[in-house]
Order: sequence, then C-alpha cells, then structure tokens
Amino acid sequence: MYLSSGSLNDTLPARWVYQYRLYGKERFFQTPKDYRKNPVRQFYKPSKEIEQSLELKVKHLEMELEYTKKLTALIQKQERTNKNTK
Repeated sequence: MYLSSGSLNDTLPARWVYQYRLYGKERFFQTPKDYRKNPVRQFYKPSKEIEQSLELKVKHLEMELEYTKKLTALIQKQERTNKNTK
C-alpha cells in the first residue's frame, strides 16, 4: 500500500500512508491509538464584530469589482467605437 509516486513517501510504512489518506495531513504521523487519545483541534472562531467587519469588507470588494468590470467594459466599448470611426 505504498504510494506509487517515486518520491520520499515510498519509504514510509504502509500504515502511515493509510493514515495519511484516512485522517489527512494534520494527523500524518499519528498511529490510530494516538488519534483516539488526541481530541480534534478546535479552530479559531472569530467574534461577531470581526465577522461583521469581514463581511462588510467582502461586500465592498464585490462592489468595487463590479464597478471595475463596468468601467473596463465601457472603456473597451469606447475604444471599439473610436476604431470604427477612424
């Protein structure tokens, strides 16, 4: 059950490769017993204010993106009309 990539992973025991596929990269070096002992990591949860400010930033960026898209479309349209009139 070794990886067939020809890389460093070919030297690892098959159990580790299985672990890697089963649990993902974070638990690469843990045996199944270690996996039972260690609780799943708690990830950082942002507060409501931070979440709202991030949502606002995303909204502003989306608005800016729409504006730039419209602007580039307008510029391209003007360039086309200028080429046609010449």
